[in-house]
Amino acid sequence: MTLKVLMGKAKASKMSIIIIAALAGVLCIGISSLSSAKENKLKDEGQTDYSRELENKISSLIEKAAEGVSADVLITFESVISDNTNQGTDFFDASKQVSTTQKETPLPKVKGVMIVCKGLNHQSDFNIIKRAVATALAIDENQIYIIGGVTQQ
Repeated sequence: MTLKVLMGKAKASKMSIIIIAALAGVLCIGISSLSSAKENKLKDEGQTDYSRELENKISSLIEKAAEGVSADVLITFESVISDNTNQGTDFFDASKQVSTTQKETPLPKVKGVMIVCKGLNHQSDFNIIKRAVATALAIDENQIYIIGGVTQQ
């Protein structure tokens, strides 16, 4: 074999290695994005469960606070993700300093509440509901909108 043939084969094998490395990189990125999508889906499902549970609790609170009133509740949230970095020492070697980063998803902050009431007969019930919900969710009363009105007697 001549030197030119060997050099051509070497270039071809280098090109093959580069192509394989590029394909492996694309595959890693694809797997990473699938993993991230799955994590986001689980996070969204968790927030939906939290939202549903909180809405049911607020609805129950309203029905207890204002006699004869039934309520459907919708809560909107602002979601926040924070990164916490913890400093500490290595478990096996106390002389080594270690830094770990944990992604923590705090409970989402309530942005607003809409309540649809049936059987709301008195302005005092309206005020009781608004104060009770604001206190329970630690939000301002201006973030609460109540539909159902007060019927005139």
